[in-house]
Amino acid sequence: MGGTCMNKLTKLLAVAALAASAGAHAQTANVSTTELTVTGFNFTTGAQAASETNYFRNDGKTAAVIHNRQGAPVTATIVNQVGTVNVPGFGPLSLSDQTVTIPSASVVLIGPFALNRFNSGGLTRINLTSSTLVSITTLKVAK
Repeated sequence: MGGTCMNKLTKLLAVAALAASAGAHAQTANVSTTELTVTGFNFTTGAQAASETNYFRNDGKTAAVIHNRQGAPVTATIVNQVGTVNVPGFGPLSLSDQTVTIPSASVVLIGPFALNRFNSGGLTRINLTSSTLVSITTLKVAK
């Protein structure tokens, strides 16, 4: 009987550790999203200071707008959540992160982002090589 109790205790501890690990790694959106309508969008008031790791809610109709006011280019990396896809007639194809260079003193629109490729827990992640003097926001196309 001692072995059965020990197995249950071991399983309980493993489940608790897994739950704690999942909670520690859970992310929340740190970039706001504005619905783009026929009346337009004011980037100056809608953008926020970027961080080097940016998460946003992505519904497949969302694009990111990044403004680089630095004197040097900044690289944005859209983090891939899927390593390979199996395409009929081609077999498995490897996928990798996508990078976009935002030139000095420029605004770049990137996206939309495929849900099954870039989402994890409903969020898409964009890493920046620098966040100094960089603004970001996301735009969702209205239905």
